[in-house]
Amino acid sequence: MRILELQIRNFGKFRDQIITFHEGINIIYGENEMGKSTIHAFIRGMLFGIDKMRGRAARNDEYTIRQPWDNPGYFAGAMRFESGGKIFRIERNFNKLEKKALLICESDGEELDIIHGDLQMLMEGLNETAFRNTIFIRQNSSKTDEGLAAELRNYMANFESAGDDEINVVKAIETLKDKQRECAVKKKQQDEVRSERLEQVQIKLDYVEQEIRGLQKQQEDGTIKLQELRSMEAREGLAEQEKRARMEARNREEIKMLKIRQICLFTAAGIAVLMGILLKPLWLKMALGIAAVLLFAYCWYTNRYSRNREQESRQSGSGASKASQKMVWNLERIQEELHEKRVLLENLKENQADILAEKADSNRIQNDIEALEIAISTIQDISREIYKESARKLNHTASDILKEVTGGNYTSIYLDANMQVRINTPQKLLYLEQVSRGTMDQIYFALRMAAAQLFLSGEKMPLIFDDAFVMYDEQRLKRTLKWLYKSDSQVLLFTCHKREGAILEEIRREECFVQK
Repeated sequence: MRILELQIRNFGKFRDQIITFHEGINIIYGENEMGKSTIHAFIRGMLFGIDKMRGRAARNDEYTIRQPWDNPGYFAGAMRFESGGKIFRIERNFNKLEKKALLICESDGEELDIIHGDLQMLMEGLNETAFRNTIFIRQNSSKTDEGLAAELRNYMANFESAGDDEINVVKAIETLKDKQRECAVKKKQQDEVRSERLEQVQIKLDYVEQEIRGLQKQQEDGTIKLQELRSMEAREGLAEQEKRARMEARNREEIKMLKIRQICLFTAAGIAVLMGILLKPLWLKMALGIAAVLLFAYCWYTNRYSRNREQESRQSGSGASKASQKMVWNLERIQEELHEKRVLLENLKENQADILAEKADSNRIQNDIEALEIAISTIQDISREIYKESARKLNHTASDILKEVTGGNYTSIYLDANMQVRINTPQKLLYLEQVSRGTMDQIYFALRMAAAQLFLSGEKMPLIFDDAFVMYDEQRLKRTLKWLYKSDSQVLLFTCHKREGAILEEIRREECFVQK
């Protein structure tokens, strides 16, 4: 990728400015407060946009700093660049109320889609974090931030497996862990619901089984009692029959005498009534009438007594079997209750079996959790191996760059497992804090350039510096510019010093002399 032209329509202090760039190293000279950092920020804004922050952070955010001075509502620009042999133009309106971005291929007139990643594809998948920590170096910001460590871990794991960042290992592992957590939560919820349902069913089962045992005990006791009653009936049967025969004979005799007596009394009552009708004295009629009533009443009583005696005679033999009959009825009732309870018990057992069968689904979820754990572990193991190989390449490239820009004073650096920089010297292993500020800047430079080469396996991206070498002495600066000159990358070097231009001319003369 090569930046051809900036069209700053309204951005910061600039309005309707066009700046063009060529291949190789472009030195953009300007004194302080002339807008070098603004142009530097414009390039970044064209590639990634500028968002307005919220709250207190909005007071000094990039959006507020770069908002046009004269007309804040008109906040826009465009940038033309070459990639893959074609020329593209990106246009942006940065205004938070009218934000818009267009990506157009000028070579064939096609409009591309920034939202769906067409621009990032042209940038070899480089995201803003990697861009800010590799090829885009601001003033007094040679040091990388923590974001580079995360990007390096992810890119180095992906680099060997996909050749680019199409597969995001960190994101893939996080996605698997999210799925694993979802499965664990689902399994826990299902287990809790199933456990509660099983507990409720078990309580009902225990209660019904207890009722069945009680009814069975009643049935056993009743059966024994019935057998005893029937044995007693068998033993007392003959005596009871003889007693009943005697009682029936006596009752029949008494009933016979009562019937004769009733006939006589009815006859006497009839005679009394007839005499009362025939005889004239009133008192005699009254006396005979009362006598007739008494006789009729006595006859009614004796008749009722006779019927009761007959009934007693008929029922005298059934008293002994009442207890056994009652027990039979009770046993029949118990048998019906037992049948109902056993049906209920079977239904509860089926319900329990259904709930236990649901555990198979929980087991499947557990299998999914274990499979996800295996997948995560496998990816991590593979990623670690890939990481080691990619880290070796990164360390080797960074060491080569550092050796060249330090004139051989430092020849080996590496990033440990925590992405901390260590410097190998013939005498000892140094931490970054143990070297001078100038050397520290050179180490970060080497690390940035090596990371950029790791991230960008295809087309090169422009290297953009904003007064990044102010702490370099003449020799450091010359060696660094010489490395950039040989890198065959487009370089945009913003500076407030004229020495970069002079040193670059010297390098060009030397290189031309060597080539001749």
